[in-house]
Amino acid sequence: MSGQLIEESTGTFGSAPESISQSIAWSGKDQRRRSKLQKMTDFAATTGDQALVSISNFGVAIIAGRILGPSGFGLFTLIWSIALFLNVAQQSFIVAPLFTFAANFSPADQPRYFYRVLVLQSLFACTAFALIGLSLWMCIAAGLLSPDMKTMILPIAGACFAFQFQEFIRRLMQVARVPIVALLCDIVTYGLQIGLLVRELLTRHSNLHTVFLILGGSWLIGCSFFFAAGSCLTMGKMQPFVTARLHLSFGFSIALTNMFQWFAAYGTLYLVGAVLTPAAVGNIRAAISVVAPLNVLAVGIQTYLSIEAAHVYQTTGMPALVSLLRKSTLRFLAACAPGVLICVWARPLMRLLLGPRFHVPTSWVVELFIVVVLSAVFGMAIIHFKTVGRPILGAFTAALGLVITLASTGLLVFRIGAGAAPAGLLAGQICTLSLAASLWKRSSKDSKIV
Repeated sequence: MSGQLIEESTGTFGSAPESISQSIAWSGKDQRRRSKLQKMTDFAATTGDQALVSISNFGVAIIAGRILGPSGFGLFTLIWSIALFLNVAQQSFIVAPLFTFAANFSPADQPRYFYRVLVLQSLFACTAFALIGLSLWMCIAAGLLSPDMKTMILPIAGACFAFQFQEFIRRLMQVARVPIVALLCDIVTYGLQIGLLVRELLTRHSNLHTVFLILGGSWLIGCSFFFAAGSCLTMGKMQPFVTARLHLSFGFSIALTNMFQWFAAYGTLYLVGAVLTPAAVGNIRAAISVVAPLNVLAVGIQTYLSIEAAHVYQTTGMPALVSLLRKSTLRFLAACAPGVLICVWARPLMRLLLGPRFHVPTSWVVELFIVVVLSAVFGMAIIHFKTVGRPILGAFTAALGLVITLASTGLLVFRIGAGAAPAGLLAGQICTLSLAASLWKRSSKDSKIV
């Protein structure tokens, strides 16, 4: 009996470690499954959000083009380029460092870091508001702009402020791993924009002033989702100068890259506008609007990859980073295949969407489609460069693209007119990506490449 008791006791107590180890194994599997599911959900919400923004921006551009016509749409494009230039600074000095540095903080410390970045963003948005308002007022006083523009100073500056802040809130939610909040924010914002613009289109009494009021107002309402950010923020010392110094030291090279790209894109439009007319700029912007959804989708994928790449590189190193970006690039190129249909049907599509007032040759759409695809691949290289701590490589390649783009456009604008812009952009992007691909390949083998 005692032997039986010993045997039963041994069997009973001996099975406990086995059941515990099985529980731990199953718990580990569940955690991995949940982690994988969470990544898939975050990716779907982030790319879905960007898809929504892509479609919405496409719709807003089409409706604004119909409301304003080629000349008004060209003027709108040139004015709004100021806000996009400031957005380049925001993306470089606030958003890009946020994506990279957030992975370096523990989950307990991240909310305090997010709060400090929010303070920095608030100062930037207020400064942007003041600078745009003052710049427009000085241009009007100097006779560079029509006196009728006085009534548009506040709507333009306000729209810029709201746009910068709403964009930051979206990015903050994505970094904080709650992209569903960003998705809800954009559903409200862009749904309101499109609804109000359609109403103005149907009444046929709208103008540039009203368009800016609608855009700024809807973005301001989108900023109300800031209150949802409270769960990922922890009040603490503001430390704006410390945070600014940290972000400036990291974002300088990225800012150079982004600003070179901005000058390449909008420099071509300014050249065409100076040599030709605002209507020519409006026609080019209409062609860009057709392929822009693909670009915004690429930005959405790159937004997710910027967060994921920093985490992968910190935890598993260079081989995993290279694999992640290579697979993502190939998948993006495969997803671009249906876009060829846009090029094939460009002329009837443009007439259907924008009406007969716009003149957009099919060749422009084809060239700009290729530019967007090459630019997206270049964006993957930029993610690699900044993740391994060598963002200056991206700035170097973008500088080459800027020179080639503006030189090509300047030479061609007197020969082929407005078609010089898409042709110049294509030439510059080919040169940029050729150099970037070479540096990308070398830095994949040695992250310390100079």
